[in-house]
Amino acid sequence: MLLEALASGAAVVASDLPAFVELLRDDQGPLGRIVEAGAAQPLGHAVLRALAEPVPVARGRALAAEYDWERIGPAVLETYEDALTLRAAGRRTG
Repeated sequence: MLLEALASGAAVVASDLPAFVELLRDDQGPLGRIVEAGAAQPLGHAVLRALAEPVPVARGRALAAEYDWERIGPAVLETYEDALTLRAAGRRTG
């Protein structure tokens, strides 16, 4: 849902899961607000701040475009094919 929000230009507030933190923080500054998972009051404050501040729409859309299925699909498919090849090779030698 984070990528969809970024692609649509919406303000983003996410929990502090490592993948979310990595996605939303770059060398140009945060693309959204990060809060501790399960922390209701900080979540409420972060939502209010996010709604009151400008959203880096162009940067968010550019980041979301990097994860477009037309772009990453071939790499995902190749990873699965490699895994199947390794599995099949293991059955022949194992």
